[in-house]
Amino acid sequence: MASSNVPLPDKMTMKGNAAENWFFFKMAWDDYLISAFLEKKEERVKVSTLRSLFDRSVMQVLCNLKLTEVQLASCKEIIGALDAYFVPKVNITFERYVFGSTNQGDDEPIDEYVGTLRKLSSTCSYQALEDEMIRDRLVLGIKNESTRKQLLKDSELTLQKAIDICRANELADSQMKRITKAETSENVNKIFRQRQGSFRKPLKGRNNEADRKIPCKYCGNVHKHDRRKCPAYGEKCKLCFRYNHFASVCGSSQNARGKLKRASHVKTLQGSESDEESESSSEAFLIDYVNSADNQKPKRTWVSSLDFIVRKQIIPVDCQLDSGATINVVERDLLLKLFGKSPKLRPSSTTIRCFGGSSVKPLGKIEISVQKNGCKHPLVFEVVESASKPNARSLPILSAETCELLDLVKLKEVKIIQSTASDSKAIIEQYNDVFSGIGCLEGECHLNVSPSFKPIKQTPRRVPVPLREELRQKLEELVSKQIIKKEAGPTHWISNLVIVKSPKKFRVCLDPRPLNQALLRTEYEIPTIESIAPELKDAKIFTVVDTKDGFWNVKLSEESSYLTTFWTPFGRYRWLRLPFGIKVATDEYQRRLHEAFDGLKDIIIIQDDILILGRGVTDEAASANHDEALRKLLDRAREVNIKFNRDKIKLKQKSVKYMGHIVSSEGLKPDPDKIRAINDMRYPRDVQEVKSFMGIVTYMAKFVPNLSAISEPLRVLTKKDTIWTWGEDQCKAVDTIKRLVSQAPVLAYYDPNKQVTLQADASSKGLGAVILQDGRPIAFASRSLAPNEKQWAQIEKECLSILFGCERFAQYLVGGKDIIVQTDHRPLENIFRKSLLSAPVRLQRMMLRLQRYNPTVCYIRGEKMFIADALSRLHLPDQSPVALDEVYSIDSIHQELESLKVSDNINMMQASLQRVKAETANDETLFLLASTIKSGWPSNKEQLPECVTPFWDFKDELMIQDGIIYRGNQVVIPKSLRREFIEKIHRCHLGQNASLRRARESLFWPQMNAEIKDRVKRCDVCQKFSISQTQTPMTSHRIPSLPWERLSLDTFKVEADEYAVLVDTYSDFFELRQMKNINSSSIINFLKDNFARHGVPQLLMSDNAPQFVGKEMIKFAKEWEFIHSTSSPFHSQGNGKAESAVKIAKRMIRKCRADGTDIYSALLEWRNTPTTNMDSSPVQRLMSRRTRSSIPSPPQMLVPEVIPSVRELLIDKRRRAKAQYDQHAKELPPLHIGQEVLVKPVATNRQWAEAIIHNSHNDSSYDVEIDGRLYRRNRTWLKPYHRSSPPRRTSFPTRPSSSHQSPKPKSPTQPPAQPSEATSSPTIRSPQPTSSSAANIEKGKENSHADQIKGTKSHSGEQGLKARSSSTARSSSSKLDIQHPVKTSRLGREVKPPKRLTFSDPPNTKTYKN
Repeated sequence: MASSNVPLPDKMTMKGNAAENWFFFKMAWDDYLISAFLEKKEERVKVSTLRSLFDRSVMQVLCNLKLTEVQLASCKEIIGALDAYFVPKVNITFERYVFGSTNQGDDEPIDEYVGTLRKLSSTCSYQALEDEMIRDRLVLGIKNESTRKQLLKDSELTLQKAIDICRANELADSQMKRITKAETSENVNKIFRQRQGSFRKPLKGRNNEADRKIPCKYCGNVHKHDRRKCPAYGEKCKLCFRYNHFASVCGSSQNARGKLKRASHVKTLQGSESDEESESSSEAFLIDYVNSADNQKPKRTWVSSLDFIVRKQIIPVDCQLDSGATINVVERDLLLKLFGKSPKLRPSSTTIRCFGGSSVKPLGKIEISVQKNGCKHPLVFEVVESASKPNARSLPILSAETCELLDLVKLKEVKIIQSTASDSKAIIEQYNDVFSGIGCLEGECHLNVSPSFKPIKQTPRRVPVPLREELRQKLEELVSKQIIKKEAGPTHWISNLVIVKSPKKFRVCLDPRPLNQALLRTEYEIPTIESIAPELKDAKIFTVVDTKDGFWNVKLSEESSYLTTFWTPFGRYRWLRLPFGIKVATDEYQRRLHEAFDGLKDIIIIQDDILILGRGVTDEAASANHDEALRKLLDRAREVNIKFNRDKIKLKQKSVKYMGHIVSSEGLKPDPDKIRAINDMRYPRDVQEVKSFMGIVTYMAKFVPNLSAISEPLRVLTKKDTIWTWGEDQCKAVDTIKRLVSQAPVLAYYDPNKQVTLQADASSKGLGAVILQDGRPIAFASRSLAPNEKQWAQIEKECLSILFGCERFAQYLVGGKDIIVQTDHRPLENIFRKSLLSAPVRLQRMMLRLQRYNPTVCYIRGEKMFIADALSRLHLPDQSPVALDEVYSIDSIHQELESLKVSDNINMMQASLQRVKAETANDETLFLLASTIKSGWPSNKEQLPECVTPFWDFKDELMIQDGIIYRGNQVVIPKSLRREFIEKIHRCHLGQNASLRRARESLFWPQMNAEIKDRVKRCDVCQKFSISQTQTPMTSHRIPSLPWERLSLDTFKVEADEYAVLVDTYSDFFELRQMKNINSSSIINFLKDNFARHGVPQLLMSDNAPQFVGKEMIKFAKEWEFIHSTSSPFHSQGNGKAESAVKIAKRMIRKCRADGTDIYSALLEWRNTPTTNMDSSPVQRLMSRRTRSSIPSPPQMLVPEVIPSVRELLIDKRRRAKAQYDQHAKELPPLHIGQEVLVKPVATNRQWAEAIIHNSHNDSSYDVEIDGRLYRRNRTWLKPYHRSSPPRRTSFPTRPSSSHQSPKPKSPTQPPAQPSEATSSPTIRSPQPTSSSAANIEKGKENSHADQIKGTKSHSGEQGLKARSSSTARSSSSKLDIQHPVKTSRLGREVKPPKRLTFSDPPNTKTYKN
C-alpha cells in the first residue's frame, strides 16, 4: 500500500523539553495519519501504531495515567490524556515576567530574537496589544545601543518598522565587519590554582608533595609514583584487552585523553563511593584570577540561566554547564541566599572526585525544582562548602545528564573521518585508459569559408637549423598519432608553421591569420567564472582535471583538412584534427565538451578545464558526493573517448585554482599569483606599460569596489592626445591599487534559494551597485556618468543606477523571486508603487526595462548603503568608457535613454518651446538654476543663491535638455512668459481646479498654483457667472421657554384656495384658516382671533410678503405689544418653522380632499398625535392636556398635566438637526461695511450684480447697495468681489462734515433701523430699481416687495418690552444716528460710514417711503 512508502514519525521521548517534544510529535502524527491513509484503517491499528511511536518513558507515563480499557482503545482518548499531562498550565503573570526580562543575546540575530519574543508573547494574553508589547520589548532588549537610540527617535514607530530598522543596521554592521576586516586581539586568561596554606613552586625531578598530586596515567588516581603499587598493575583493560592499565585511561578511548590534561584546565566532576577527602575542598569550583595574556586561546565557560522555585517564588540563577560532570553541585552560601536560612539537607554518600585527583565530601544533598521552557524538573544537588576566595563567583554546576534533560546540550555521536584522497586515487587507477593516448570525439568538424574570400598561399618561412631535427621528430610523432598527414597534392590554402618551444614542450601550431579572416565563426557561449559561480554553493571538495591535447580530440572533415595545409622544411602537411589557432576552435570544442558530458551533475566545464564538486552538509557527505561525480565523469569520458592529463589533475582539495581564481567553500578569491604579479610590477614608464598594468588590474575589478575611481589618474594617460605626465597622483594610484588587491574580500557564491538584495546609488559623477546575499557581497559594479547623463534629474540618475545594477547582474536576477532593490532616494519608492503612466517618460522607459526583473524597491538611509554610495561617489570628472575595463562601458539602453526627448511627450507647440528656450537663456534665475544643475546641488539650502532657493524642494526632479529646464515632464517657464501662459490656461474660464489641472500637465514654476488661483479669483467673468455658494452652518433661533411665546406666520395656496398658518415654536401646534383673500387686514383678523384664544406672543416671525410688512401690521404689532421680525428676502430657512407647518398643512388638505374627509377633524387628530422623540402631542405641550376627539380616551387621560422637559427635548432635536445639516455646510467669512461684493441674481442664467455692503444686521444678513438702492440679502447670496480693474465710483456715502444737516424723516413715528432681533426695525422701502442689474436681482414671485430692507427683532419677555418702549420714545432724528467703526476695504480704501443714515435720492425717487 501507499502507506509503506511513508516514513514513520520520530519517536516521542521525554528527554529535553517534554512539552515541546509532544507538540511537534502531534504535528508529525497528524501528517502521518493523512499521508499514510491511516485514517481509513481500524481504530486498533491506529492505536497500535501510535503506541509503537512512544519510547519507554512515555509508555510509563501512559500506564501511570490509569486509563480505562475503552480509553486505551481510542487514539483520541490517549492523545487527550497525554495532552493534559504534557501541556503545562500557563501562569500569565510569570509568562509576562519572562517576556519582559528577555533580552537579545550577544550573537543572536535580530530575526531569532523577534521569533523568541513572538513565541513568549503567545502565552501572555496580550491580545490586541501583542505587536506593541513586542515592539517595546524589542526596543528595550536589543543589544545595539545606536539602534535603540534610532528607534527611540521615531515617535510613530511600529513593530514592522522597528524590525526593518534593526535588520538594516544588523546587515550594515555585518558588511562593515567584512569590508574593514578589523583585526582585534583578544586577551587570554592565564589560569592558576590557589591552594590553601603556603604555596611553593615544585621542582622538576623531585619526589615532593606536588608529585603526589599528579594523577597516574595507568589508573587515573593520585598516589605515590610507584609502578608496582599502582592498582592497575597486572589488571586487564576492558577496551583494548591489554594489561597494566584501566579502561578509564586507555589510550584507545577518546575520553581518557582529556582526563590526563593538566589540572589548570576545565575540571571534571565524577561521583564515587570512595571516602577519601582532599586537602583543598574548593579546587573544582573556583574561577581563577586573570593573571596575564599570552598566545593561548581564552578559556570559555558555558552558563545558562534557570528559574529556581524556592518557597513558591521564582528566582533566576545562572548555572555552569559541565558536560564532563556526572552530578549537580551547589555551594552552601548560594543556598543561604536562595532560602534566607540554612535549608535542611539530606545525607549523601557520594564523594566528589575533582579533575586534579583530589576528592570532596559533600555536606549533604537537596532537591530543588527548576523551571525551563515552561516545564518543571526536580533536580538533586550535592551541597559543598563555599569557595575560600572572597570575590569568587560561585555558580551551581549542572551535569551532562541534567543539561540533556533540560535541552541545554544535545549530545550526538561524532565520527572523526580522515579526509584523504586515497579513495579518489583508487578510482583514478581504475580508469588508467582515460589518462593515456589521444581521444577522438564522435563526428567531424567542418570549417565554413566565406565565398567572398580568395584562397591565400603564404610564403614559406625558414626554420632555424638547430630546431629542424626536433621539428622532424615532432612531425613524425604527429603523423604516427594521426594528428597530421603529409600532403603532396595541390591545395588552395597554405599557411605557415609556428613553433612554440619551452624547456618541457615542443609544440607545432598553425599561423592561420589569413584563414581566420575567411572562416565563418560558429558562435557558442563560453562560460565564465562569474556565470558558474552560483553553481559552486554548498561545495566543500574540489577536483580539477584537464583534457589532454584539447582541440586534437576533434576530427576535421576531409574538405576542412585541406584548408589547414601548412609549410615545413620537409614538405607540406595538413591537419587531421582541429589545430590550435583556428578562431572557431574554442567555440567548437566547448560545444562538443558540453554535449559529451551533458546530464552529469556537479560537473563544471570551462574550455578544457573540468571542475568536479563535492557537496554535502558534512565532509563525509561531500567526499562521497565527489567520488560519485568523479566516477560518472570518468565513465562518460571512457564512453565518448575523451582523454585527461594525469599530470595536471588536482585531486580532492579544499580549495583549487580554477580559471585564474581560487575556488573554495568560503567563496571566490583572487589568484595569489596575479596579486603577486601586480605587487611586483614597477611603476609604468610609458602608455603601453600603463595599459599592461591596467589590463591585469581589470581582472580584480569584481573584488575591489572603488577600482574605477582609484585608477582614474592612470586611465587618463591612456586617452588620445594626452601628454605623458607621471606625477604624485599616478604613484599614489598604483600604490593604492597594490594595497587594495592585497586585501581583496572573498566574494560569496550566489545561491538562487536565498534572498537577493541589490543596492544601487547615484551621485553627481557616477553609478554604483552591489549584489548581496545574507549581507555578503556577490559582486560589485560601477561606472561614471556620461556628460549628458550628468544633466539628468537626480531621480532619473537614481533610477538609472537601479537599471545599471539589474542589467549588470542580470544573470543573478532574471527569473528570481522577491528581488529587493535598496535605494537612498525615497521618491523612487513611491514612483514604483504607482502606475507606470504617472511617471515621466524617461523613468517610464527605465521602469519598462526593469519589469523583467520584477524588483521591489525600498528606501534605506544613505549611511546604511555605504558600499553602493562609495561606488557611485568615488569617480572623477570626464571619465569615458575604456576598452580595458568593460565595467565602465555604456550599453545600448543608456544610449537609448539619452535619445529620448522630453519635448516629444509634451503637448506644446515647437514655436512655444523655442520661445521658452530663448527666454530661459535670458532669465537670470533660470541661468543660475541651470548652472547649479550642471555643477551639482550643494549639501544645504543656505549655499544656494537666493533666487534659486525656491527650487530646492524639487532639486531631485530638475534636468536640462536642449537648453530647456524640465521638472519631469513639465517645462520650467521663465518669469517673462508666466503671465502669458496663465492667460492661455484660463482662456476657457474653467475655474481654479480645472486651470490647475491643465497647468500641472506640462508647466512648472515656483508658486505657480498660487498665481493661477489669484488670477482665476480676480477674473470678472468667472465671478459674475459663478454658481451658488455652498450652504452655511445652521443658525437656530432662540428656543422658547413657554408655550405660545414665539410664533411663526406664513400663507400658502392649495389649488385656488388660500390659507394662513400660525405655528407655535414651543409645541409645534399650528392654527389653520382658509382665507378669502390675502391682505394685511385679513391676516390681522386671523392673528387677533388666535391671540384672543391663546394669548399675545412675545415675538412673531414672518417673511417679507407685502401683507406682513405694511403699515397696518406695524401698527398692529405696536398696539398689541409684540415684536414682529422678518427673515432675509429669498431665504425661507429664516422662517423654517412656518415652512414646516405649511408642508404638513398642504399634505393634510390634499389627502383629505382626495379622501372626502373633514380637514378640521384630521387637524384635531394630528394635534393629539404624539410627536416623534417627544412622548407628547402638540396640544399637550400647548394646553397641558389632551383634547377629546372621536377616538375613545379614558377620563384620566383628559386630566390637565404640564409636560416636563419640553425645552430640553427641543434643544436635543435642534442639535441633531444641526449635526445632520452641517455635514455639507461651510462657514463663510463675515463681510464688513464698505466691502465690494457680488449679489446672486434672483433669476437663473443671470450675472451676479456688483454691490457694496452698507449695513450688517448680523453675520448672516446684510444690507447691500446696488446702483444707489438698498437691498437686504442673506450671506449665502453674497460673495466677496475680487476686482481685476480699478473700482468704479459708487454712491456709498462718506462721513458728513459737522455742518451737514440730515433731512428730517417724513414720518415722525418711523421706527429706527435695527441690525438684529434685539430691537424692532422699521420697513425701509426704496422704489423699484431701473437698471438691468437691479432688475435681475429682483425678478421673482415677490417682485413687488423684494427690495425692502427690514430689521429683525429677537428680544422676548420683559427685556423685549423695555427695548420696544424705549425705542418708541426716541425722536426720529436720534433713531437714525448710528455710529459705525472705521474700517478699511480690501483695496486699501478707508471706509467711513456716516453718522446719520442718509442716502442720495436717485431722480424721481424718495429715500424713505412708508
